[in-house]
Amino acid sequence: MMKHYIAYDSEGRIHRSGICAKSDLKLQAGTDLSVLVVDDRVDDSKFYVVDGAIVEKGTIVATLDKETIYADGVDEAVLSPLPVPVTVWIDGEDVLVEDGSFELSVNTVGPYHIVVDDVRYPRMVWSVNAVEVL
Repeated sequence: MMKHYIAYDSEGRIHRSGICAKSDLKLQAGTDLSVLVVDDRVDDSKFYVVDGAIVEKGTIVATLDKETIYADGVDEAVLSPLPVPVTVWIDGEDVLVEDGSFELSVNTVGPYHIVVDDVRYPRMVWSVNAVEVL
């Protein structure tokens, strides 16, 4: 008998889904994943796993107050409201946001990418361009 399954990690992030023979379900986990039998396909961009149950991801409604800032260390772009707490990644560096607001101020000209990649929410990316002060 064939079964639909999802393989997920300890955070609940779904890594893959598929169909296999019931006798092969344990093989789908590998060494660091758990397997859950499901009725049908599960969209990993919309769902994650909590305590063995499939849960719909929340929504992030945060917006940037501006997409261009001066690279002067003073001007800033503010991203809010963010979930509390949440980790924000800015060009590979992680920042824990505990007050619902992330402020970006830089001294170097160039594009910056702010990413929220939290299992509880769909992955989101915002871009800010830092320009030379005239």
